[in-house]
Amino acid sequence: MIKVIGIGNRVMSDDGIAIHVLEKIKDEIKMISPEIEVIIGETDFVYCLNKINNNDYVIIVDSTFLGLESGKVTLLSFNSIAQYKNFSFTQHDASLINRILNYKSSVKGCIIGIEIYSADYGFDISNILRKRFKNICKDTLYQIKTVIYKGGREI
Repeated sequence: MIKVIGIGNRVMSDDGIAIHVLEKIKDEIKMISPEIEVIIGETDFVYCLNKINNNDYVIIVDSTFLGLESGKVTLLSFNSIAQYKNFSFTQHDASLINRILNYKSSVKGCIIGIEIYSADYGFDISNILRKRFKNICKDTLYQIKTVIYKGGREI
């Protein structure tokens, strides 16, 4: 089964962008295939891990801060991330991705990162991401479709 997991913190401004995006496009994701489950994990990594079964393919959608243009959507495989163990792509990867890699070795997957502008305290996303929100949703859905239509093969 394919699990699309959104993680982030809604009270940290742009850090919650993945949650907002998945809530907006979840119906479109579910229409792609009945084999897809959309999980809004927020910051509850134990909940997310408990939802992942052996041999699942996991697509984690999260905020990133890679120095790219705010709102840019990127795609990285778990295998490519493993080579950067000491480099943090997101503030959540140490908790969730490392646990998947260490405890769920039969699980394959990728990260779809959404580049943030800021991660300050606040319930609203930044004006920059708000203005680009429609395109961020479109780009995220495109990346999800790309992964699914490749059948979870290595990116």
